[in-house]
Amino acid sequence: MKKFLYILALQIFLLLFTGASCGMPSKNIKTGGVFKSIDRGSTWEQKVKIEKKKTIASVSVLSMAIDPHNSKVIYIGTENKGIYKTENSGDSWKQLAINNGSVNSIALDPKSEGIVYAVNSGKVFKSTDGGAQWQMIYIESGGGTINTVAVDFYDSKNIYTGTSNGGFLKSADYGNSWSILKWFDSSIKYIVINPNDTRQIYVVTAGKLYKTNDSGLSWEDISGNLKDFKGADKINCIYVKNEVYLGTEAGLLKSADAGVSWESLRILIPPKKPLITSITVSPENSREIYFSSGATLFRSLDGGLNWQVVQLPTSRRIEVIKIDPENPDIIYIGVKFIKEKKKGFLPYQPVPPK
Repeated sequence: MKKFLYILALQIFLLLFTGASCGMPSKNIKTGGVFKSIDRGSTWEQKVKIEKKKTIASVSVLSMAIDPHNSKVIYIGTENKGIYKTENSGDSWKQLAINNGSVNSIALDPKSEGIVYAVNSGKVFKSTDGGAQWQMIYIESGGGTINTVAVDFYDSKNIYTGTSNGGFLKSADYGNSWSILKWFDSSIKYIVINPNDTRQIYVVTAGKLYKTNDSGLSWEDISGNLKDFKGADKINCIYVKNEVYLGTEAGLLKSADAGVSWESLRILIPPKKPLITSITVSPENSREIYFSSGATLFRSLDGGLNWQVVQLPTSRRIEVIKIDPENPDIIYIGVKFIKEKKKGFLPYQPVPPK
């Protein structure tokens, strides 16, 4: 049994650290962009065509949003290349008017088709025509930038942004005017709204996790509930629906009671080696969980008890995972090029059993 576990760990190590996954350079610049699966992640196809010989195969994807009105329409935010859009499930892409700068966050209006919000080069932009034209609706003063934007699923006139100065801002009129609800102690990395109760919002800062149950009027620091998990203060990604999932240096953590208590799921990689970069859950089955690390996708069909390992046909790092809300068999992944770390970086290597 020990020999079997060692062989399994060695296989996962090779999957995670072959090529550029999590900190290693990609030698093939054409393995970027978007990958699509039509069988729940078992097999993958790169979807990068623009027209003729042009592609997005060298693009690094930072964010992705699937249109809730038409799941064939997908927007991707890229590193230094602005926003691309597909209207045919990834078969072809076009670059939108925001055609430069890094787009770290995209949010779509769930009530009105064609309304898109995007964070580009530290500013918030809005489009009312599916990305053909854009208007800047917020810029941070005092040298700060905007990191993330989120739209209330229930009442889409409510827009939230988080700044590098720790500002949590709200617009109650579709981005026409803004108010500050709270200053956090450090830069806001993520704002995630619970789709089942949009009054409940989670904010991730550098080293802290906060929650509000009243749309930002009052806040609770729930970081202390993670104290039993060493490294849980380093949160790399968060997913919220029926449960809350965190990708941390302590591994993959789950809460079934809105962050009051947590459990560590038994995954196939050790804590800290390497980063968990994205998490999602099937809209049809809450026990079907996906997370990524490096260029590897991990899939569980039983709530995290057992995992299947899928290596994507890329050497880049998986940055975002999205499931088609109309057909959960279809999954999209955006990947990002990661530069080589400094000399002296030693990836995890499994220790053979005695």
